[in-house]
Amino acid sequence: MILLYVPAVQNFVKGQAEQYVNNNLDMKLSVGRILLKFPLDLAVENIYLGQTEKDTMLYADVIQVNVALTKLLKKEVEVRRLVVENAAVNFGDSLSGLKMNVVLKELNLRVDRLNLSQQEAEIPFVALKGGKIRMNLGDGESAVDTTGGSEPVRWRFKVGEVTIDSVDYQLQGLPMGEFHAGVGEARLQGMDVGLEKQTVELEKIMLVRGFCDLLMAESTGEQSGAGVATEESMPWQVRVGTVELEDNRFLMKPMSVPVDAERFPETIRISALSLKVDSVFNRGTEVAAIVQNLRFKEGNGLDLRDLSCRVSLESEQTNVSNLILKTSNSQLKMNVRAESGISDFGMETPFQLSIDGNIAGRDVLLFMPDSNDQLNNWLSDKVFSLSGLIKGKVDQLNIAHFDVGATGGFSLRSEGNVAFVTDMEKVAGKLDIAFVVDRGEYFAPLLSGDGEAGLVIPDHLSLVTDVNIAEQTAKVDMELNPGHGILRAVAGYGWKENIYRAEVHLKDFALDKFMPNDSLGAITANLLASGRGLDWKEAMAKVDFELASLYYNGYDYKNVVLDAALKDRELTGELWSDNQELNLGMKFRLWADENAYKINLNGDIKNVDLK
Repeated sequence: MILLYVPAVQNFVKGQAEQYVNNNLDMKLSVGRILLKFPLDLAVENIYLGQTEKDTMLYADVIQVNVALTKLLKKEVEVRRLVVENAAVNFGDSLSGLKMNVVLKELNLRVDRLNLSQQEAEIPFVALKGGKIRMNLGDGESAVDTTGGSEPVRWRFKVGEVTIDSVDYQLQGLPMGEFHAGVGEARLQGMDVGLEKQTVELEKIMLVRGFCDLLMAESTGEQSGAGVATEESMPWQVRVGTVELEDNRFLMKPMSVPVDAERFPETIRISALSLKVDSVFNRGTEVAAIVQNLRFKEGNGLDLRDLSCRVSLESEQTNVSNLILKTSNSQLKMNVRAESGISDFGMETPFQLSIDGNIAGRDVLLFMPDSNDQLNNWLSDKVFSLSGLIKGKVDQLNIAHFDVGATGGFSLRSEGNVAFVTDMEKVAGKLDIAFVVDRGEYFAPLLSGDGEAGLVIPDHLSLVTDVNIAEQTAKVDMELNPGHGILRAVAGYGWKENIYRAEVHLKDFALDKFMPNDSLGAITANLLASGRGLDWKEAMAKVDFELASLYYNGYDYKNVVLDAALKDRELTGELWSDNQELNLGMKFRLWADENAYKINLNGDIKNVDLK
């Protein structure tokens, strides 16, 4: 053994090892230099193992290891220093098509204690600098392990600190696409890993300038591995005191979409992502954490300044409480609770959602890339209040209240319930909506294309609507009040029988409130419409309209009546009036053959003077 410290003997051993590998393993081994110092300080320089220069299994400029001899006598291993510089490892599996390439600039670690019998390791530090990992899963079949059970692994690793500098990882061959991730700087402190009970505990994780890119492949409709049963294993348990991320980025988009064609939500691009989370716990689908701060910038321009909440995802309950979200323009507070684990959430899971805060129109526009200039200009300086409480189940929703409004503009309040929303035969519910406009000027930019509004919304306009759904029939009862007069409409539609009915009643309804630049005044009228079917070839319908009074240009037009009916692809009706300025009686008939529509008019027009 002492002769191994003699350089000539070391060169002889190196030569014998190279010759054996070259002659017996159909591979080439080349070692530049081996240096062994007393007692166990080994350095290997310029090591190469492979078949050709393009097929290198292992290469390294330097591999150094210093092992304490005294610990070996106690059946323990102490690695005082392990250094690997400029190393590369290539691996390929011809059966599965798996290919892996690892390039490592520098690895340093120390092992204070490695007890093989007790399966325990104490590692003060691990430092990794400069690395690239490339994997391609291929399209072959993975080999199945048929060796049966083995002795349980009870190894426990205690690691003081792990530092990582400039390492990235790329995975190809996934059915879903390509995955690419990396980190500029990372630090893991106070790590304790137990393989027997599958536990991981860390004091702190810090990640700086990390990135994650997920490029989605187009779906082919085929599912890889379908029908293959997998044995359920015990989940790992992870506890982390603090997680900190700074200046990270995330991208998810289809592979085929170029940068200049990226659109939300098909593409999600997040930058300047920073996060601080305390008291992290994870076991299978169970998660608990306190999010102190999350901020990022989204590709459309959304600037999330702060998000904080408490997260508790248990096997029988999901709870996200005190979620506060802030952007440069908006602020929301939310609470979500579901009486099941997140993986078991379904149509019958009881849940509750509350939301309260303000949303800026600028933030809304970020998710409306196809909006026009008129809407953009209107929303750019608007802020809307939002408040809601929804509870029940997905199939039995109870909307305690859901309100939207703007100070000095409008308010929209709603409440109700709905059941069986996914079953059109059973769907039922009731919804009450109240809409009030404080100032009509608030909506003026939306109604004027050239600076002058032909149509306006009057101040103090109110709209009350009740919606009832039962027995495959929907009924809407609406009342519109512009400040003078009233419009009442009741309409219903039954989709099972494809029948409908509507009544509209106007009583001294002030049209001039909506069209002040016109000559219209108040109107009193009644409309009744009913029928079956919406297809012209099969529809049957009847319309009765009575204009009791309409002020126009200072004159009151009265007693105008229209009766019409549709049956067998033929529309017939009668229009008459005995006003002095509008005196007529007319019958009409409209029908269609294979070539064209035809109309027949018959009646008397005694006087038409629309002043």
